[in-house]
Amino acid sequence: MSKAQLPKTQRFAAGMNTLAPNYAMPEGSVRDATNMDVTNEGVLRTRDGYSAAARVAGVRCHSLYADVGMMLHADGNSLKRTIGPITETVSTGLQPALPVCYATLPTNEIVWSDGISIGKVSASGNSVPLGLAAPSSPVLSAVANGLLKAGTYQFAVTWAKATGEESTPSLPISIKVIEGAGVVLSGLPTSAPSGIVAIQIYASHADEGVLFLATSVMVGTSTARIDAPPSGRPLETLFESPFPACTSLAFAAGRLLGFRGNALYWSEPFRFGVTRPAKNFIQFSQPGSLIAPTQDGVYVGTLGANSEGEVGFLSGFDFGNQPYRQVTPYPAYPGTLVNFPHTTQMTWASPEGFVVADNGGQVANISMDKVAFPSARRGGSMLREQNGMRQVVSSLQRYGPENDFAVTDYAEADIIKGASNG
Repeated sequence: MSKAQLPKTQRFAAGMNTLAPNYAMPEGSVRDATNMDVTNEGVLRTRDGYSAAARVAGVRCHSLYADVGMMLHADGNSLKRTIGPITETVSTGLQPALPVCYATLPTNEIVWSDGISIGKVSASGNSVPLGLAAPSSPVLSAVANGLLKAGTYQFAVTWAKATGEESTPSLPISIKVIEGAGVVLSGLPTSAPSGIVAIQIYASHADEGVLFLATSVMVGTSTARIDAPPSGRPLETLFESPFPACTSLAFAAGRLLGFRGNALYWSEPFRFGVTRPAKNFIQFSQPGSLIAPTQDGVYVGTLGANSEGEVGFLSGFDFGNQPYRQVTPYPAYPGTLVNFPHTTQMTWASPEGFVVADNGGQVANISMDKVAFPSARRGGSMLREQNGMRQVVSSLQRYGPENDFAVTDYAEADIIKGASNG
C-alpha cells in the first residue's frame, strides 16, 4: 500500500506584484495580499489582529511625533503633548489644515513648524519661539562732554539671555556728532521676551560700518549714554534673520535644516533660531519634500505638481558648497521617511515605490516594477519588526478626498499565478 503524498506548501518568495499581467506573473509572486505577511521563506502568514484603543481625544488629530515616554500631535489649531495619562496644550498657534513637521535638537528640544509658524517645545513642555525677535531701535541724540571723535556713528541693540543666546539686532541707525561729543540712546525697549536679562548696545567707530559692543544694560533700562568709542567684540548677528517657518525640518552637523517652498535653509552652527538669508540657502526647481541627514551628507527631495521632482544627495556638510548628485529622477513623498534601527539605512516612499538609501548616497528601489504606488501629496510611514521580519508600512494621501492606499481589518489573498511549489 503506497503512502499518500502531501501537497507541497506554496511559496511566494517574490512577494506581491501588482504590475505584471495575469498571464505573465513572475514565479513565486502573488497578485495581492491584505493583512498577510510573506515570510523570509516565502510562506504567506496571517498577521496578528489588533483592536483600536483611543489614546487621546480630539477634534482633528494629525501630525504625530513620538519619542520615548512622550508624544506630540496637532489637534485643530493646538499643539498637544502627551506624557503617560496626561495630555496638555503647549501651543495654540497652528493652522488647522496644515501638517506639522518636527526636528529634535541635541538639547532635547523639539522644533515644530506648520509652514506658517515655527517654535520649539522644551523638556518642561513649554512651547516658545525658536529664536529671539529683534528689539525695536532706540532714538539717538548727540550730547556734549563726551570722548567721541567727529564723524558718523551707527548703533544697534540686541536682547541677551543668561545662557549667552543673543537675538538678531535692531535695524542699525546712525547719527553725526562733533568732536568731543557723546550719544544718548533713549526709548530702549523695557518689555523683554521671557528669559532676557540684558540689552546689548553696539556702536561703530567714526565713519565705519562694523559695530562693536559698547555696553550692556539691565532689562528695564530705558536710556543709556555712550561717551567713548566701543572696545568690545564685534556684532556677529548683524546680517542674520530668524529661521523661517518650514514644511520639512531636520537636524544635521550642528545646524537646523528646513525646506520653505523651493528653498532649503540652514541655521548658523548651534544657533538654531537664526540664519543668514544672503547665503544660507539653496534654491531648487520644485518645492521641498524630504530632508534625510546621514553620517556622510544629506538627502534632499522635491515634489511638485503631477509628481514632478527628484531626490539628490549633498555630500559632506560644507553647506552651500557641497557637490549635488541626483540619486532618483522621481520625488519622495513628505512624511514617509523611516530610519532602520541599528543600521545606517533609511527608506522613503515615492511614486515608483520604496527607496532604500545608505550613508554615502547609494540608493535602491525595492518595489519598482512590482507594486504600483498612487500619485500622492504626502503620507506617513512606520517600521514593523515582528517574527524575524522587518517591514515598512506606509499610508499615502492621494490627490482628492479619498485615500485608497490603506490597510483593512480582514485577511485576504488573491492568487493569480506564479506560485512556486518548491
